[in-house]
Amino acid sequence: MRLSLRTIFLFSIIVSPLLAEKIAACSYEYIPSVYQSYKNSSAVFTGKAVDVKVVTGERIYRFEIKEAFKGTKTKEIEVNNGDEHNMCDNGFLVGESYLIYAHDGKDEKSLYTSNFATRNSDLEYAEDQVYFLRQLLKGILESQAYGSIVRSDNNPTTNRSRNANLKDIKVIVEGNGKRFESVTDANGIFYFNKIPKGEYKIKPILPDVYDSYYPGEENFLVLNSGRVATGSNARMFLENPGASEEIENALLAQGIISDGAYNKFSVRWKNQLKGKVLDAEGKEISVKVGLLPVSNPFQEIARNFRNDFGKYSLAGLTPARYYLVAEINAPFTGRDKARYFYPQVENPEKATVFNIKETDNLEFDLIEACAQLRSLTSAN
Repeated sequence: MRLSLRTIFLFSIIVSPLLAEKIAACSYEYIPSVYQSYKNSSAVFTGKAVDVKVVTGERIYRFEIKEAFKGTKTKEIEVNNGDEHNMCDNGFLVGESYLIYAHDGKDEKSLYTSNFATRNSDLEYAEDQVYFLRQLLKGILESQAYGSIVRSDNNPTTNRSRNANLKDIKVIVEGNGKRFESVTDANGIFYFNKIPKGEYKIKPILPDVYDSYYPGEENFLVLNSGRVATGSNARMFLENPGASEEIENALLAQGIISDGAYNKFSVRWKNQLKGKVLDAEGKEISVKVGLLPVSNPFQEIARNFRNDFGKYSLAGLTPARYYLVAEINAPFTGRDKARYFYPQVENPEKATVFNIKETDNLEFDLIEACAQLRSLTSAN
């Protein structure tokens, strides 16, 4: 049985906000745009998590506010992040900075938020959202399609990636026999306006040195009013083409549709390093393989976890000089693991250095990686 749009709308206003939140708790399907998230939130700010406590099973974080966009004028605020055992929400890290969209809590000094299935984000990954929020406060309206393009780079000093904003990347919107183009600015930002009614897809046209990381392209639907629906909400309108403007306005108020569609495209370098790990008899073995930057050989920045096929593959590597290493369980030495650098040495000073470039397609086998392991095991 097919539900009409009106039926779905009635269901949405009958369901309590708490139940609706739990329904969406482990799904990214209904995340509103940046502007709509701002509109639906009681408070929006960037801040550093400086403390956390657990009160009656719920995590309460204290944030030092860096920049307030809405709903708070204090220097610090407490934010309830819900059940400490929530399988869909790992909470925040004390000492890290975030962009937070929150709702009213139990009193004026506290707020509530879930950082899963919302636009909450590590601040270093939310530069474009902060940019759009500042534009909003200047009175600049939401575009029909907008967003940013960033490149994910490995960071040789931490185990986290970092984003690089990409300028002069062409972005296209296609559908209904029409094609629209935009180009990213110095902040990696793009906009589209005046797109007529219809179904469209949006995607970046990448230089040859890049591959799409996520997503490759996105679909959206422009309604009669010029507003935008995405995902299953778009399908809902396609199945109910006679939806009234009244219903559309109500869905806009709930954040189910928006004045615009926000998309963030991540790309990576086109290079790849792959191969097999073989024992002394030439048999493929399953071990963990990683890359260590020569500039910091104690920091693993790319990793292929063990699998059943004895093969490894590492892609999208930031151009730099690296060591290739296999990690082998070695309890016989009194250590949990032993690292063997290519070509099967334990000292990185004797290892081969790989100078990986933007579009390299390299293949190296770690042959006899376990030869020393086998001999030490026999001796014990």
